[in-house]
Amino acid sequence: MTRWFCFRVRPSCAKNGGRSRKRSAGSKRLSRFHAGSASKGCDFMHERPLLSACLIVKNEQRVMKRCLSSLKGVADEVIVVDTGSTDATVQICLENGAIVHHAEWEHDFAKARNTAIDLATGQWVLVLDADESILEPQGAKLRNLLNAETQAEGYFVKVINYYGYGHKVLGASVSSSMRLFRNNPQYRYKGKIHEQIVEPILQANPKAALLFTDLEIEHDGYLTEVVRDKGKSRRNIELLEREVEEHGDPFQRYNIAVEYIRAGEYERALKQLRLCKLADRFLLRSYAHIVMKREIDTLDYMGRYEEALVVCDEAARAFADFPDIFLSKGICSYRLGRWEEAETALTRALEIGEAPPQYSSNRGTGSYQATFYMGKLCERTKRYDDAIRWYLFTLRMKPDSLPPFLRIIRLLVRLAERSQWLAKVEELFTIDSARTWWSVALAFYQLGLYEETLKVLGERAMPEEKKAESDWLTIRCLFLLVDEGEKSEFAAQWTAAKGSPVKCVFYASLLSNDASAARASLPLLENAGEDPLTRALYRHLLADDNQLAVDPVLMTHISQQLWSELAFLHHMSRKHGLPMLAARIQTFWQAAIAFAPDPAKKIEGQFAWVRTLHVRIHQLILSAPQSSVSAEMWNETSDYLMPLIDDLFLGETV
Repeated sequence: MTRWFCFRVRPSCAKNGGRSRKRSAGSKRLSRFHAGSASKGCDFMHERPLLSACLIVKNEQRVMKRCLSSLKGVADEVIVVDTGSTDATVQICLENGAIVHHAEWEHDFAKARNTAIDLATGQWVLVLDADESILEPQGAKLRNLLNAETQAEGYFVKVINYYGYGHKVLGASVSSSMRLFRNNPQYRYKGKIHEQIVEPILQANPKAALLFTDLEIEHDGYLTEVVRDKGKSRRNIELLEREVEEHGDPFQRYNIAVEYIRAGEYERALKQLRLCKLADRFLLRSYAHIVMKREIDTLDYMGRYEEALVVCDEAARAFADFPDIFLSKGICSYRLGRWEEAETALTRALEIGEAPPQYSSNRGTGSYQATFYMGKLCERTKRYDDAIRWYLFTLRMKPDSLPPFLRIIRLLVRLAERSQWLAKVEELFTIDSARTWWSVALAFYQLGLYEETLKVLGERAMPEEKKAESDWLTIRCLFLLVDEGEKSEFAAQWTAAKGSPVKCVFYASLLSNDASAARASLPLLENAGEDPLTRALYRHLLADDNQLAVDPVLMTHISQQLWSELAFLHHMSRKHGLPMLAARIQTFWQAAIAFAPDPAKKIEGQFAWVRTLHVRIHQLILSAPQSSVSAEMWNETSDYLMPLIDDLFLGETV
């Protein structure tokens, strides 16, 4: 049961050398977040709470409740220092029992952190950000750790940083961070940004035991959409540039390099990383391994693979048990066509396995990422059975990964008779869930295999939450499969049937080349709630030649849905001989790429176009008379285009 106290006894001289503290109205009551055996018999007047969670926040209403909810049953109190929120952040904090203190933002993260810690009464301090959370069973493990007899002064926890485009997670990096430490007045952060606590603890107590744990905190603040919404990268660069100019701190050089990488400023990032490496006793610094990994990544992004391999060898000598280095070496060697070197490096990454806790590492570098690249390597060297085996290993370790599915199905298309494709899929996979069959259907669709997609959708159960998506996938396949001689009757059925979805009526009008009927559908699409950008696409397809204009403002809302819609319409126009429609689709696509709000969206759009052409080539070859020439053309084209599919659309991380 949650306990509430209306007052707190605090000596006026506590912690701040006799300085009294002003408390905000929200901080006059204490919420006992933790209720359970750990606090049994705890007399608040005589015994300090076990754990205080400390946060600094500003305009975090999107994530605040999730964070606070994750702390219930974990922290005895939650101290929130708000630095000027203008949204509902403070209200959410108060409603969820947090103690709120208001402080002016002085462009100094350490100062704000220390303000929160000064207000904490717990024996231990847990430091979180609002976009982080603790998931079960991590909270119970944390309480058990602190209740045990320990001589430790602090604990490193694993921070799982998710990254991707928009809200689509492509992967996660894992870093160890000192977030849990004793509430000692001498243990206070330093650094205006990317503030540090380890050095201050060791300065105050050189013999302090700081231990690694497997406790996990999840962080989503560096998904690109979240970063863009909060202006986090721009803010960080401004603060870090001032910090580097004032102090020249090597660690802050690393941090500003990370921000430059996020902003696509690779030359500036490379300069800061190399300056960081000039620091005294660089290799003994706790972050040296990740500086070298970032240098390799930056050279990779710039296409300077030979230089990247030199740094890989340098890093491998210093950090022989860091799998990320060997994965990077394998990937760069793969890009250069050095198959033996790539295989040796990937094998070493697999031998190491996942990174030891002292390293900041991407998930899967010693497991499913390495096996996936082994599959790609075997595929490029025409060892197809080995490639399928490696992709299956990847799926066993990461069952929700689509790239290995696509690769395996593409190989089946290449190696088996069409009538055997589905049987081969069932032979290779143990498919016992609707979700897996949904992945199979998606894989067939994304390779342009619409008959097989329909067969899976029609004969296999789909996840309940995917019902609407599977219905639309079925409709798209029907439009893409209708024979030329039957398309008029097919279109008429959609336009005549009562209750047909408005979008289907619109598609049918395009299919029958009836522009006036398609225009009549546009107001209905708006009433049906179609998003503005998709409606702009439809208007563009039907506009007079002198009205062909694209609103750049709308392009700030580009999502994956737009590329998917463009690809479908392009396939339909090409399949059914509608060249004017195809030309309009292409001009809108080019405009969307040109006006895309950030580099990630531009790459997404460029890739979607390449991938659409790839599928079209495959369809033409499948429909052509069988010949070794056409098959060879398809295989050769795929060998060059499939890496783009993996690297640009699906991400490097599987």
